[in-house]
Amino acid sequence: MHTANRLVRENGHIGVIAACAAGGQGVAMVLERHPDATAD
Repeated sequence: MHTANRLVRENGHIGVIAACAAGGQGVAMVLERHPDATAD
């Protein structure tokens, strides 16, 4: 939620979330903000 809220607050367009795990594994997610999004 932090990344999504920050995109709205800073009028951003794309955000990336990444997390690493043991054994060389990891996961990432790209968020794209809809132009009509609000911080409600």
